[in-house]
Amino acid sequence: SQVDQAEQYLNQLTEKETKHEPTFSIAVTSSIQSVVSGIPTKGYVEKDSISYYIFHVSKPFQEILISLTPLNHGDPDLVVDKGSESRPTALKYRWASESYKSEHLTIERSDFVIGEDMSDDYIIGVIGNTNTSFMLTVLFEDEKISEIISGINYEYTVKQ
Repeated sequence: SQVDQAEQYLNQLTEKETKHEPTFSIAVTSSIQSVVSGIPTKGYVEKDSISYYIFHVSKPFQEILISLTPLNHGDPDLVVDKGSESRPTALKYRWASESYKSEHLTIERSDFVIGEDMSDDYIIGVIGNTNTSFMLTVLFEDEKISEIISGINYEYTVKQ
């Protein structure tokens, strides 16, 4: 299991430490918190750690919007993978948002190969570049949402 592998690795590091070789520490966790579409989830991630979250998409095609907002001066990154057994990391992910401070990620139908539908579990990894409290929100939309920016003219038609 992943926990056994992590323990074995840490034991090897401890042996090296007695030989005065440089070492480092890692955090391993298997806990995953569920998130529900439209309900913000408050979380915390330590520097150089990953906190995992899971959500389920039941429709074969819809827009998935993920928003990660730090509540302090932290800088988290967002990585996502499809499948309940996946654990995305900074080096292994399907989708990512790694901008400074807040993160916004859209997963669309066009992100999938022909014949692949979107219905499945998705795992979100929140990576701590610093110790960070944050708010994580996942939204599902059947239609694309457009951002409206101040100072730009838009023309929309409302269907009744």
